[in-house]
Formats: sequence, C-alpha cells, structure tokens
Amino acid sequence: MTQTTLTKQFQTRRFFYDGKAIPNVPDDMSIEDVKKHLSVYLPELGNATHTEKAENGVLTITFHKQVTSKGSEHALFMEIAAGLPEIDHTAVSLYRKIGQGPFTVALLAEHAGEIQAAAAFIQAQIHVPQEILNACATLPPVSAPVVPIGF
Repeated sequence: MTQTTLTKQFQTRRFFYDGKAIPNVPDDMSIEDVKKHLSVYLPELGNATHTEKAENGVLTITFHKQVTSKGSEHALFMEIAAGLPEIDHTAVSLYRKIGQGPFTVALLAEHAGEIQAAAAFIQAQIHVPQEILNACATLPPVSAPVVPIGF
C-alpha cells in the first residue's frame, strides 16, 4: 500500500527497489515523478506502490511492484500460442520405445511407419520457431534499466 509522508521535510531521501539503492535522485523530483521515470526502464514499476520509512532525518522510500495480470499485453503471446500445434504424443512415445537403443534393423523396420509419421510431423512444424520469432520482432522495444535518473 502506498503511504505518503507529507508533514515533515527530510534532509536526505533514499530510494530502493528490489533490494537495490537507486542513486542520484534529484531532490526536486517527487516520489511519483521518480516512479514514472524509473518505469521507463523498469516497466513493472508502472503500477508499483511505495512505502516510506523515516529515521534519523532520512526518508527511505521503497518501491514495491504489484503482482497483477497484464491483460491485453499477453494477447499477442496467446495468439501465438493458439496457432501452435499440439504436441505429437506419438513421437514422444516412439522416442520412449526406441530412442535409447540399441538399434537394430529389425527394430527400425518394426517401427518404420511410426518413424516416418514422426519425421513428417517434425518437418511440417519447422516453420513454427520462425513464426514465433517474427511475431516477437513486432513487439515494441523496452529500454534497459541502466541509465541513471537525471542522465
């Protein structure tokens, strides 16, 4: 829960997120402005709350990300997943039967139909990783969290 201390001014403010100190925060930035700035680099802070702890003239502000569902942000991934084929359990069971070997001509001949069906299935799915990569390439870029505040 966000708690805001407005009644007392503090000589020093310290900001933390995920156990790490956030250095070089300008004194004229409000807590909300700091959070907005950081959310550019740490998107999970967009809906974050914060707590404040005053001790010996130092105000420690700690940001806490909220665990929530992102709703429509997962829509693209759900569309990608919906288009993926089901796992071919026949190929999995075939591997369990003969994948460990030893291989003999008789064993391979016995399972020739299953081997050909599994190979055809795999061949038909070769395009799936590229489709996923193409869909991911359309995602907007996210800035790396390495630029300090006030840079």
